Parts: sequence; C-alpha cells; structure tokens
Amino acid sequence: MHILITGAAGFIGANLVVRLLKTESDIHIWGLDNINDYYDVKLKEFRLREIEKTSNEHPENSWNFIKGNIADKELINNARKPVGELGEQILERMNKS
Repeated sequence: MHILITGAAGFIGANLVVRLLKTESDIHIWGLDNINDYYDVKLKEFRLREIEKTSNEHPENSWNFIKGNIADKELINNARKPVGELGEQILERMNKS
C-alpha cells in the first residue's frame, strides 16, 4: 500500500507515520512537509529523525520524505513518478483546483 502524508513533520503527521510503520506491513509512506517556522523547526527535525529510526526498525516498510509544499505543482509532478497511481491522483486533484 502507498500512502502520502502531508504535514509529516507536524504532531499529527509524524505520529501517524510512526504508528503506520509500527502496525502495518508492506506499506510505503511518502511524507511531505515544507518545514516552515510556524513553530519550532528543531522539533520538526526531531520528529523526522524519530520517523527515520522507526523506519529502520521496520525494514518491511519504507519511508521517503519530500521537503516541499503541497501547492507546488512542479514538485508534486516530479514526486508523483515514484509514487505511481497515488501521485497521478494527487496531480489530477491539484489541477482541478
């Protein structure tokens, strides 16, 4: 299963990623976050390190991080290639808005 989680370095996104990595198998997670300074960037970086540790503990799953903004159509266009069908659906929805 392929999943895209936006806000992956935020509280909810990071906790969701960790939980999925721990509880699911054969899951491929793509996390997207622009790491803005709305609140402490060091906290977001810490969460990403924790996700990476959890990912390493569960090699049956994969974790990939993309630093960027979901509104950046070029970024999403380039990122969708490895994501496959999910990326196509995201791009299609973005083009409609």
